[in-house]
Amino acid sequence: MKANSACLRTDFMTAKKHLRLGFLNVSTLREGNRLDELVERALKFQLDIFATSETRRLSFGTEKLKGYKFLFTGQNDHHCEGVGLLLSTEASKALLERTLVKSCILTARFASQRANMTTVPVYAPTNDRDSNIKDELYRTLKDIIRAAHQHNIMCVLGDHNAKFVDDTEYAPSISGRLVVGNLNEN
Repeated sequence: MKANSACLRTDFMTAKKHLRLGFLNVSTLREGNRLDELVERALKFQLDIFATSETRRLSFGTEKLKGYKFLFTGQNDHHCEGVGLLLSTEASKALLERTLVKSCILTARFASQRANMTTVPVYAPTNDRDSNIKDELYRTLKDIIRAAHQHNIMCVLGDHNAKFVDDTEYAPSISGRLVVGNLNEN
């Protein structure tokens, strides 16, 4: 889906308005009321864009509910993996294009007054998966980032199934107090 950015005027992402992004590994959105719970959480935190992983929905699609639009992707043949984006009404109006990349990667590009924004919800394979599958995912993600418009804001939101160790030299600003003992390959 693409929109013409030249004619799209939007109040989405201005200097005077805060943009609220969120991410949640939902474990599943297969049951009927789970999507309603997601919308309630987005309303509670006033989120404009709410990325999800492990949605476990089939194929690629869009659902509308309670003033939000949910874009999702998943496997075609069975309920596993999958990512999604829950968009507020303003974010939906600013949506320029969305692209299904894989069952675990989706991209969405939004118009704003200064620089457009690309969001990429991701669900990476767990560490016990074949290394070729993991390498392909990270190559694809790197290609998406390289191909993004030069002046776009890029937000990669997702579950990389990574484990951080308490290493204050390597990453003091991201590891925080909640870390695990052993670093994994992801």
